[in-house]
Amino acid sequence: MPFTHDVDVKQAMETLGHGEMIALAEMFGNWAINEEQLDGFQRTKTLQWSADYERIAAFVGEGWQASESDEPFSLMQFVARSALAK
Repeated sequence: MPFTHDVDVKQAMETLGHGEMIALAEMFGNWAINEEQLDGFQRTKTLQWSADYERIAAFVGEGWQASESDEPFSLMQFVARSALAK
């Protein structure tokens, strides 16, 4: 399993596909770089989330798809899918 700062690897692998992980990594990275209202701590945490999702995506590989579930979408699934739909 890859090392992460905050993201739960098992949960990410169970709920997100590779493309969704990349979308989250890009979104958090863009926020960290472009959002002027973040303080240093918030910017660091946002960069860590970006790195975590990139690392998990690299670990699972491009063809990775999360298993289908009857559970409602998690917030991360919703955000990732919304980002991909743009």
